[in-house]
Amino acid sequence: MPEMSPYPTVENITPVTPPPTLTPQPPRTAVKKIIFAFLSLTVIAVGLFLRSRYFPAKILPGVNSSPTPENSTLPTTTLTPIPQASQYLAYLKDLNPENVGDEEVWLINPNDNKEQKLPLTKVIQVYKHYDSSLLFYYQANDIGEYHVLDLATGVDTTYDLLDHSDPSAIISLVVSDINQVSPDGKYLVFNADFFTTCPSPSPFPSGFQGGFGPCQPDISLTTPPGYYYYDFASRQATYIGQTIRIPRWDTQANKLFVVDYDNGNDTKAINLASKTTVYVDATQYFGYFLYPLAHSDQMIKLEGDAGNDGEPAFSSIYLADHNGILLKPIDKSDSWTGIQPFVSVSPDEKSILYIRTANISGFQQYSIYLYDLITGQSKKLTQDNNNLSYSIYVTWLDNENIVTRVDPIETDHYNAANQYLVKINLKTGVETQLTPHQQVRTFNSQ
Repeated sequence: MPEMSPYPTVENITPVTPPPTLTPQPPRTAVKKIIFAFLSLTVIAVGLFLRSRYFPAKILPGVNSSPTPENSTLPTTTLTPIPQASQYLAYLKDLNPENVGDEEVWLINPNDNKEQKLPLTKVIQVYKHYDSSLLFYYQANDIGEYHVLDLATGVDTTYDLLDHSDPSAIISLVVSDINQVSPDGKYLVFNADFFTTCPSPSPFPSGFQGGFGPCQPDISLTTPPGYYYYDFASRQATYIGQTIRIPRWDTQANKLFVVDYDNGNDTKAINLASKTTVYVDATQYFGYFLYPLAHSDQMIKLEGDAGNDGEPAFSSIYLADHNGILLKPIDKSDSWTGIQPFVSVSPDEKSILYIRTANISGFQQYSIYLYDLITGQSKKLTQDNNNLSYSIYVTWLDNENIVTRVDPIETDHYNAANQYLVKINLKTGVETQLTPHQQVRTFNSQ
């Protein structure tokens, strides 16, 4: 991607040091903040659900400011190498939703539907890019550690991502979707929260029915709660913000694009080598997402507003120039939830996928739409079935085929473990079910 020379360098990022406070944007109403949190930060709510579903990590052994933590482990061989490992995808399978912590890690080859179970236990997060042999996973009760398993060699390496300055702190890590793992496997973005054991309720009278928690340590200037990116080569974590999204990585230029929702809904590009940032784009609206294209200086921009200030509600997606100015509209809805802030782009950047939603008996149903950058045409890609909801966290097998997760909507109750994987051809629209079962709990996202 060409260097963005029109944008000045605005800050340097020091490893595990919070960035300076930026000039605040015009204030938003409390209602808008609540709505926006619901709209674009669903992944955070899911992360909190995971922390309640699986008991937290063990207590950290102590402060460690070294780039290579002392309790990082050496690589170990854990399984027999898998032939053609890069062709597999990974998901969590849930045989019994009533049992907590018994999910299984499975691999599936979308070219021939061959499946293989991995001998990993207590895994609550698993991600794998297509055309890569690296599997990234996180286990319940890990001490802030993340695992990278090379399926081609069977070598499993554990990385201690972050230690808190308070030795009694308990760390909880969430990697909410596959976009937080760089395609080349060199970096990982994670969200860290810290907890401590709550004090005894002894000061209260006998029979007191109140409760405590969660309790948190004092805010650390060197390791604040929030998002970090981790360099596997240097074993170093760098703080990047409290509420962010990752639209894409530029592995050739060694850059990470970050949508920052704490400092006025803007997008910045982080140079992962120099740890400098450049401003890319911003918006006045509370609903916002940006995907900078790699092969041009254009961007896919999404904006939305609830219309609480007398203006009409809307959500829209359009092609913009490098200044964020509209070049060509893609789609628009008169509902702020009509078009969700998610975008996925084909490797050749000729096809764009985005999400439209509908409310089905109180459930949000997601449909994937396809926009052709060459012809300028938009169409619904997924089935015209209100009982099926599709995930935008897709895997591109090539420029014409994707794999995604389908959630059959059960209007009488919610079931997170009745999902399955499908392959969809963008040219023909043909959808092929990959998993012979409907026991997929997670694929590419939490």
